[in-house]
Amino acid sequence: MTILSIEFPDTRCLCELWQPAYISQPENTPPHAGRATRVHGRQVAEQSTISASGAPDTLFAWASVLAVAIGGVGVFTIAPLLVGALTEAGRLTGIEIGWVAAADTLGMLLVAVGGPLWVKRIAWRASVNLGLLLMLTANLASLWLLETFAGLLIVRILAGLGTGLAYCIAIASLGAHAKSERAFGWLVATQVAYGVVSLGLLPLLLPRFGVPVLFVYLSVWTMVALALSLFGFPHNQKLPGGDGMRFMRRIWRPAASVFLGLALYYVAMGGVWAYIERVGDGVRLPTKVIGQILMIGYALSFFGAIACERVTDKIGRARTLLLAGVVQILTLVALLWMDPGSGLLVYAAATIVYQFFWSFALPAIMAIFNGVDASGRIVVLAATAFKTGEFIGPPLMATGILAFGLPSVSLLGALFIVAGMGVLLVADSRYATQADT
Repeated sequence: MTILSIEFPDTRCLCELWQPAYISQPENTPPHAGRATRVHGRQVAEQSTISASGAPDTLFAWASVLAVAIGGVGVFTIAPLLVGALTEAGRLTGIEIGWVAAADTLGMLLVAVGGPLWVKRIAWRASVNLGLLLMLTANLASLWLLETFAGLLIVRILAGLGTGLAYCIAIASLGAHAKSERAFGWLVATQVAYGVVSLGLLPLLLPRFGVPVLFVYLSVWTMVALALSLFGFPHNQKLPGGDGMRFMRRIWRPAASVFLGLALYYVAMGGVWAYIERVGDGVRLPTKVIGQILMIGYALSFFGAIACERVTDKIGRARTLLLAGVVQILTLVALLWMDPGSGLLVYAAATIVYQFFWSFALPAIMAIFNGVDASGRIVVLAATAFKTGEFIGPPLMATGILAFGLPSVSLLGALFIVAGMGVLLVADSRYATQADT
């Protein structure tokens, strides 16, 4: 299937992905790094900038980093299933279920918001393993606390803290790769693949096993990530402390610009996604058909993430973002013109293309963080920007629907896409210090 004549990458890209390729020497790297020196009468090989950069350079390292990165969307992806299962179980009130569903995001935000200050100052492999162990412990503890709101809330916040620690480091590791669009493309593609498996498998298991199967499922994924991370997650060269505030004073303008752009864009993504099913229901499409269409679009968005790097190489990052924004706006406009007669065809085409270009845009957006900060520290703010937009989007859309009806989903979505992409394009042109080559 070809969408707008986009050429998908061949398998050569998969081989090139884990070849050693890094941006530049980390901050405070001595000029003689990589040479052997004599220390106390014995030969000691100092770590080279390549081995210490923190970017994955082998297939095993890539598997480890991407497995850890799945944790960043682990609970968010299955949140609708979790809310539905807890509601049917009848053990918690509606308000309590809402707090439990948001607890992981809260814990993650508490860690991620300070990411630029600590992500390059800790040992990555040990810290990731600690975060994964905290996630695993919290997921298993959740099995025994399903009927206790306070206990379940606390362990889900702890799970979020572990997720935030591991996920921020995984993003920083991918950001250390010279081909960041490609690296972030595989990040998004891996998370999409996880979503397809989760949303395809768990609805089959829930009727038989109930809520516990969700936390068992999360635990299994965490154990796989931990097994890979123990021996495969890249090591990094830690930076000395003391310059955190000086760094933030120097970088706050570009960091704030990119953060604002991504958060605004994700207000649209989170809000539209929350109510895209209601839009289909508005033209009387059956719920089962809507679910099938959305699942097809979600699965095909895998290829959008992979296509980003190839398209960016050909037309540049700015035009790539412009293409994604324009096409997404056109799909939202198309949804405004649906009627019961053309609803199925328009809804299917618009939502599938919309999801494709959602995943298509993300690697280029995340690569802008590296463009404005060569040290690779502020890229971890992407996690905070995602969650900020996801938090604001749905209630904003609900307010619009209450006032103006379902068309406000398309109108507000298009407005925030324009705002987000506009800020991102300005940040990329004004602050970018380097492009991926």
